[in-house]
Amino acid sequence: MFRSLRVRLAISHALVMLVILSIFAGLVSVLLARILDRSATDQLAAEAGAQVERIQEGGGLAPTTDVDVPSASAVQDRRVSCRRGAPVGEPKEIPSWLRPYPDRVTDLEVAGEKVRVVTLPAMIEGTTVAWVAAGRSLEPEEALVRRVRSLFVWGGVVALAAALAAGWWWAGRAVQAGGSVLRGPGLVRRRRLP
Repeated sequence: MFRSLRVRLAISHALVMLVILSIFAGLVSVLLARILDRSATDQLAAEAGAQVERIQEGGGLAPTTDVDVPSASAVQDRRVSCRRGAPVGEPKEIPSWLRPYPDRVTDLEVAGEKVRVVTLPAMIEGTTVAWVAAGRSLEPEEALVRRVRSLFVWGGVVALAAALAAGWWWAGRAVQAGGSVLRGPGLVRRRRLP
């Protein structure tokens, strides 16, 4: 009877720890993913905005040299002239996935990688003269989230084992203390109050 009570107490202690760790790990993972996602969008918007400012200040529509693999460069950008309706630069220099999209933020899958593209208009005197698209792979953020989740899983296994061992030890002490009280009627004396 005492052994099954000890097992039940140890398991319940470990289950409480598992619930606490699961909630904590889930919240941290979700918050980290959202922060990294927002950071990637902000970085791309800043890069596209810098190119828009260059165009608006009369810097022209100079092409950039890019590669077709999303993760080969941190941020890639592309400019499309509204007057000519064509991309600036040689088509072979511009990745096929990097082009202006109707939405400001567009997520794609390119070569097995998740890619984000931010599209901004370059306006001069109220007229759109070009569209700037800045894009990059989201693989670094996804890899970080995977590493953090893996750390939580392995750390959770270790913490769960430690909680089970501690629960077993504490339950053993509690069961022993309870057993000695039950077995020894003369061990606990109560004083009568006058």
